[in-house]
Amino acid sequence: MIYQVRLFRGLRDPRAMLHQLGQAETVYGLNNRVMLLFLSSLLIFAVSGWFGLGTHEISAEINNLSNSQFEWEKFLFWIGRLVSGLLFAAIYLYIMSLWFDIWTEAPFKHLLIVQAFAFLPILIEKIIHILCVSLLGLDWYSSPVSLGAIAQSAHAPAWIIYFSGCATLFKVWSMYIQFIGLRKLAAMQRGAALLVTVSIHLIFWAITATLAFFELGSFLNI
Repeated sequence: MIYQVRLFRGLRDPRAMLHQLGQAETVYGLNNRVMLLFLSSLLIFAVSGWFGLGTHEISAEINNLSNSQFEWEKFLFWIGRLVSGLLFAAIYLYIMSLWFDIWTEAPFKHLLIVQAFAFLPILIEKIIHILCVSLLGLDWYSSPVSLGAIAQSAHAPAWIIYFSGCATLFKVWSMYIQFIGLRKLAAMQRGAALLVTVSIHLIFWAITATLAFFELGSFLNI
């Protein structure tokens, strides 16, 4: 059976697409789709840098910099956003695929396809976050689609707020696709598939929250 990678069909009906993938002998279109996802991530991060998201630290030093120095700092920041966009895609597509590869015997190429499907909700979340910051002035951990706003209302400690801000509806959507992928491709039990899927996200959320807590910034969030 020949399998053609169709990202948006995988987003709409992951069960059917992943069931077909499990029966496929030949896969076409994966490299092009992965390249498209990298370019999409690059573009989203470039737009965020163009709108100045995350430039508050540079802006705080504006009185200490000449115009040319300030423009140079902004340019370097924008280049950093481009690099972050590529790293962000690499982590979600390849590092997570490697994680699932450790716990399953499914072909790595098939796991990468699962990640390609699961990466789309994350990109949609990034676009919504840009709109929330630009139009509403909300920080990433205050997104209306995350638990961060609830943690803030409960006056939780800062680290808990950052960690909760990572838990969003779109990440749950992404985890659902990964969970289905493990069930279809690796025949894992529900509990095992859920544990493997959720644990890697919890690790990333903890890293992101820790970086935010120490004000080190993180490319895991725009």
